[in-house]
Amino acid sequence: VDDFVAELASVFPSFNVRKNRKINGFNNNINFSLKTEKLEEFLTIFVPGLTVSQGTELRGKFNAIEKSLNFSLNADKIVYEDFIFNGININQQLQNGGVVGNYRVNQLKYDSLHFDKIEFTAEGTRHLLGSTLTWEPNSPNFSSIHWDTRIVSPEHILLALSPSFFSLNGMRWEIAKEADIILTERDIVVNDFELKRQEQSLQVNGCVSQNINDRLYLRINRFKLGEIGDLLGLGVDLDGQFSGSGHISTPYTNLQYQGDLMISNLFVDQQEVGDISILTDWNTNLNQLDLLGGLIFRKTKTFDFVGGYNVKTELINLALNFKETDIAFANSFMDPEVVDDIKGKLTGRLTVKGKIEKPQINGRLKLKDASALVAMLGTKYAMDGDVSIVEDAFYINNMPIRDEDGNQASLIGSINHRDFTNFNFDLNFNFEDDFSKRPRQNGTPVPLEKFMVMNTKFKDGDIYFGKAYATGSANISGTTNKMEVNVDLTTKKGTVVNFPMYGVSDIDENVDFVEFVQKGIDAKQKEEKIDFTGVDLDLKFRVNTDAQLRIIFNELTGDEIIAQGNGGINVKLDQLNHITLNGDFEIAEGSKYNFALGVIKQTFDIEKGSKITWTGDPYNANIDIKTVVNMRKVSILELSPEQVDKTLINQDVLAYLNLTETLLNPRIGFDIKAPRAPETGKALIARVTSDPDELNRQFFSLLLMRKFQPLK
Repeated sequence: VDDFVAELASVFPSFNVRKNRKINGFNNNINFSLKTEKLEEFLTIFVPGLTVSQGTELRGKFNAIEKSLNFSLNADKIVYEDFIFNGININQQLQNGGVVGNYRVNQLKYDSLHFDKIEFTAEGTRHLLGSTLTWEPNSPNFSSIHWDTRIVSPEHILLALSPSFFSLNGMRWEIAKEADIILTERDIVVNDFELKRQEQSLQVNGCVSQNINDRLYLRINRFKLGEIGDLLGLGVDLDGQFSGSGHISTPYTNLQYQGDLMISNLFVDQQEVGDISILTDWNTNLNQLDLLGGLIFRKTKTFDFVGGYNVKTELINLALNFKETDIAFANSFMDPEVVDDIKGKLTGRLTVKGKIEKPQINGRLKLKDASALVAMLGTKYAMDGDVSIVEDAFYINNMPIRDEDGNQASLIGSINHRDFTNFNFDLNFNFEDDFSKRPRQNGTPVPLEKFMVMNTKFKDGDIYFGKAYATGSANISGTTNKMEVNVDLTTKKGTVVNFPMYGVSDIDENVDFVEFVQKGIDAKQKEEKIDFTGVDLDLKFRVNTDAQLRIIFNELTGDEIIAQGNGGINVKLDQLNHITLNGDFEIAEGSKYNFALGVIKQTFDIEKGSKITWTGDPYNANIDIKTVVNMRKVSILELSPEQVDKTLINQDVLAYLNLTETLLNPRIGFDIKAPRAPETGKALIARVTSDPDELNRQFFSLLLMRKFQPLK
């Protein structure tokens, strides 16, 4: 050991060596070679968190006579906790009073950060060691840092940083000028350290020691939040900048600290949050960091907090005050295809206590003039009311919800959690009772007339669109991974639901999300739709004559069915994205079929009892629709001009157009009747209907010219 320390002291004389070391001591000449096998069980016991790949080699030799120490390390992979090193090659030499080292790592990973082709070189003698660290040469992330190390004693080390640069994610930072760092047993001195990138900078100056008058100052100028978010891989689009300053003193005996931080023009996913200011101060008596701050939104203070963080117990104690805090920033955390355009104010007070990772929050918040667009339904809802918050839950009790027409429903619900994990919820929407009106004398609430539950426009791929009003109830419950949605509604006046047969859609079973693809179009670029995996959807609709259903065959010509009717329809979507639709819709009297083909445009009355039936396939249905038009004062005599029966001239002729089989592939049949005609006329009509070609010819002649053609 004496020989080894003596050789080390030849490079760093500050290391103490026994003065009685014999010059002609032992002839220490050592060669060593080590190769690892499977070390998992051994390292798990003695060095948890460390993994060394099999086949790692450590080789070297020490020769006291030649005064040399050489060793090398080669490893495919070494992992220590969150650090992953791949392709390690280390060579170290201590010889002739000098030291030379070369350390290479092909790749280093830590969290979202990774560095390629890292190389560290060090060379020196007699106290002074020059070092260079580089990574990712010949790339936008090329970095090169240089410094000298002088070891005055094991307790007194001087570092001299040279102007250098490094790059992270293509962003280059520069050590702007020479800086000195002095490390002693009780002192840390930093002189003129400045890190710069464009207008951004980090400056450190000063000293920390046992003297209360010594202070280490830190200043941050205009750091860009967007770059920091990208660097840390936060997954959100940040914009804005933060600046701050602070100082620390006597950290070893009686810590003193003060600081401030300002985040300016903060945007999260392009949603404006505002300006955040934070003041910090060390409280010696309570051994905690005092915190004071607030949020300024468009020059108005809307949120503030005060409290502290105890460093020893790691407990927080904060009071949060909301003063009409704008909640628009919540749009950043929502899928705009589900909920969008969140607006409103938040007022109230919360207390936050306990561990940072397990905060205990209590208080009450009030939503004021809040609104949100439920994009899936196309409806915008407004709400005002209280939210009670306890340590493990959020409670909502009869919060009024208004639709765009001012109709008012209500919401009762709870959201439970365990330390803000394992969320589960139970939300009940009441579309039955109108709480905006006083209850009846017997205490029962006044029934709600109607509530808007859909207001959508047509988009390519949609299977339905329109405006719908209803009364009933809805329940949303479950967890973030398993959600159940149960809806039970009865349609109300003003409901118009359109089924565009010119844009019928399918579910693509080959993907793990619901995807709508318009038939007849080669959709090379398919847009990802909302993933409903884990959602159990059960929608029950009781349809009555207050609702109007339009089946649009051709939007341009106006070829469509306009129907009222009665029935029950059940839409289900299971957790595997399998969607089904079952139910009957019986068409009521007064429904119409506006038939359009070329220049022919004719409105048919749909006969009572016609029916549309879904049996599982949501994009198709079985149909049995009978339609008729009564053409008055038609001459049956034109079928056979040689007849002289004048009673055949002014007759009521019924032209039937019947749709059967399925909506996607309907079978169209024609029929003609003259119920009041004499037997000779009925016989002529029978000749027409017995020949399909003749029936088609006469049917379209009636539609086009309101007359028969002579029989062939």
